[in-house]
Amino acid sequence: MKRLFILTALGGLLPAIGRSDVSSYQYTGYTDIFSDPFAFRPQWSPDGQWIVFDDHERNSNYSTNSYKVYRIHPDGSGLECLTCGRTEVPLNSGGPAVDPTGRYVVFTAEQAGHLPLASGSSATDPGGGIFNDVAVLDLQTQNIYRLYVTGSGVSGQPVGGSLFARFSHSGAEIAWGDYISPGANGNGGNWFGVWRILVADFVTTPQPHLANIRSYSPGPRAEFYELQGWAPDDKSLIVSCITMPGQNDNTLDIALIDLINNRLIQLTPTSGMQGQPAAYEEHASMAPGGDAIAVMSSGFYGVNLNQTFLAWLKTDLWLANYDGTSPQQLTFFNTPGHPEYTGQTVLVSMLGWSPDGTRLVGNVYYEPNAGHPDASSHIMIFHFATPSPSLSGIVSASAFGALRSATPGSYVELYGVNLAGRTNQWGTFFNGDHAPSNVDSVTVTFAGQPGYVTYISPGQVNVQVPANAPNSGTVPVVLTYEGKSTPPLPVQMQPLNPGMLAPPAFNVGGKQYVVAQHGDGSYVGGGNIPGVPTTPAKPGETITFYGIGFGPAIDASGAFLPLAGQVIRSANTLVNQVQFLFGASREPGRITYDGMAPTFTGLYQFNVTIPNDIPNGDVSLVVLLNGSSVPQNLVISVHN
Repeated sequence: MKRLFILTALGGLLPAIGRSDVSSYQYTGYTDIFSDPFAFRPQWSPDGQWIVFDDHERNSNYSTNSYKVYRIHPDGSGLECLTCGRTEVPLNSGGPAVDPTGRYVVFTAEQAGHLPLASGSSATDPGGGIFNDVAVLDLQTQNIYRLYVTGSGVSGQPVGGSLFARFSHSGAEIAWGDYISPGANGNGGNWFGVWRILVADFVTTPQPHLANIRSYSPGPRAEFYELQGWAPDDKSLIVSCITMPGQNDNTLDIALIDLINNRLIQLTPTSGMQGQPAAYEEHASMAPGGDAIAVMSSGFYGVNLNQTFLAWLKTDLWLANYDGTSPQQLTFFNTPGHPEYTGQTVLVSMLGWSPDGTRLVGNVYYEPNAGHPDASSHIMIFHFATPSPSLSGIVSASAFGALRSATPGSYVELYGVNLAGRTNQWGTFFNGDHAPSNVDSVTVTFAGQPGYVTYISPGQVNVQVPANAPNSGTVPVVLTYEGKSTPPLPVQMQPLNPGMLAPPAFNVGGKQYVVAQHGDGSYVGGGNIPGVPTTPAKPGETITFYGIGFGPAIDASGAFLPLAGQVIRSANTLVNQVQFLFGASREPGRITYDGMAPTFTGLYQFNVTIPNDIPNGDVSLVVLLNGSSVPQNLVISVHN
């Protein structure tokens, strides 16, 4: 809690805006990177360097072997089995997904010693999930842990199962499908059994485990839910399920489960009910920008309400807006006369976006027929052209006053469209104490000098102005993403451009409260900041303030510290004179520290003692830099 608002202010934790709509996704074709008869369920790693999937263990007994977790580079190189020969998971293991750090791979693993099933049953495969636990592989230690153990069907235990475990984008949670019972098969009944969605906190210490497990099963028929993944904001889950009363399971829809309100939101209106067309849709993936969904859909090929889908289903890749509108068919593997058509029935499934939103991995399965006696399953990458970025506005950091000018070392926010392929921050891109100038192929220059990219999203990019940028006049700012650059956008530069940390969340009733911390790290306030516990400052108490744009600082030897791009490690002193004046009488506070904040870059810290004779209540705060007022109207709560 201590550094929450500081980190949020510098990192820009805002939701992604995305491209304008699905029409901006220009599909350019696909690459077939791997094929095997049993290669299924591919997903990207968050760093974009790997695709994880499952396949039968690849040796002389391939056709009868269990599924194992593999990974491969997107160019088809570096194939590696992650669970082969592991005694902890001797049977099926698959349906993998990688956490944001790249350290953990979650997957489902068949139990040993469960209730025997009929010979030839695929129910325990990673796509069936029966008698499968949720497990995780620690790539750093190579240890495997079973996180959630389901019922084995023996010794009085129920029949259980787990399907498609997925990390949240934050990595703090895991969701998966949890099997409950067989359900009632038949026309309009449940072809897939009764499942629910479970969500749990993923805890890594002292060893990986789950905590705080929650259950979700909203909607008109609380029976079948197949998890597809998380929405970019981690507040919703994408699922395949029944969304309308009386709907047949062979017309599955894509929907969102709103985790906050536990409600179901239909995304693809193809239920066959209430005037909607009927289609089978599954294995959806929401684009990193949250603006589009890729869907496995039977589209115009029709459905059969009376047979299991395995007997008749054919699907292609479709893309729609995030709410299901403007659907577009992208592949035509099942359309006679199209160059992609081979005469075989094809299932396009198990879709997953690359982190930058320019590629989509999927499973393309060709069923055997008279002309093609062998089935084949392909891992394919579908490509989209990178749209040209466009800038529409620039301000200094909104949490520090949102000024229309900037200075070397301060932070600015760039607004526009197509600025990045996903939402990300600079934390994992640091090289030691040196900040990155490139985050996921996004760079920004000020008069040709590279800035330090702190946060990216399709609609907003935050940057620290480099120290060698001009400190006067109008400077051109250019953003480049995937090699495509925006036209220059001018920003007015100043030698100094101070702003105090006072985010919109601290504006209550028209009063802009400044962010300040007590010595224990708790926040100063009158108890009226929504969602933030606060207590007033006391006269005579020393509290800490933060700002940006206050200019150079020197260490104990008199050496100047870097204004930008490097984490500050030593105590230092501000070169320019700063004053803190409290209340109508403008009583000066005693400053015990004024300089750059250690462990940050470009952030200034001020430790100030409140004057003893300041009255109780919300009092004004004026900050002067070299005698000129910082252009913010600030208040602070004081009570003796």
